[in-house]
Amino acid sequence: NTKRSLVGDLFGLLSAVTYGLFT
Repeated sequence: NTKRSLVGDLFGLLSAVTYGLFT
């Protein structure tokens, strides 16, 4: 669960960064 949570958080952060760059 911890690993999956970490991956999800990382993916979410990456998505936010990508969205910020494209914005």
